[in-house]
Amino acid sequence: MQAILADLGALMGVKGSFVCGRDGALLVRAMPDGTNDIGLAAIGRSLMQTLIGLEVDRRKRAS
Repeated sequence: MQAILADLGALMGVKGSFVCGRDGALLVRAMPDGTNDIGLAAIGRSLMQTLIGLEVDRRKRAS
């Protein structure tokens, strides 16, 4: 997983990347020094809640 994050970090304009589990917990990171793991976990939880909400909304829409 760390190798994939390193490849992403090599792309122009990418400063860092991280992966969270379905519960939003931080699994792995490749971020600049000074990046707070607690902040990344909060972002991960918020993102997962948003994605779950979008999935629920998509299922509720009429076909």
